[in-house]
Amino acid sequence: MLEKVDLADLHLSLAQFQSVDFRNDYQLGIKQLIDALPRAIRADKPVVSGPPKSKGYVFLSYAEEDAGFV
Repeated sequence: MLEKVDLADLHLSLAQFQSVDFRNDYQLGIKQLIDALPRAIRADKPVVSGPPKSKGYVFLSYAEEDAGFV
């Protein structure tokens, strides 16, 4: 279960990070998140993904004789 945390109580090492609260108003949280993003990585329209670069195959082996192949 998640507990409510007062931002003032966060450890000082976390204080350097920006935070957005989605708990009460999701749409407001999204707006705050987008507004906080640098202009260089914002887009006016969705990014269209290109074709996959791999076929999605994965080789996993825990056998010693496959160590040279991996």
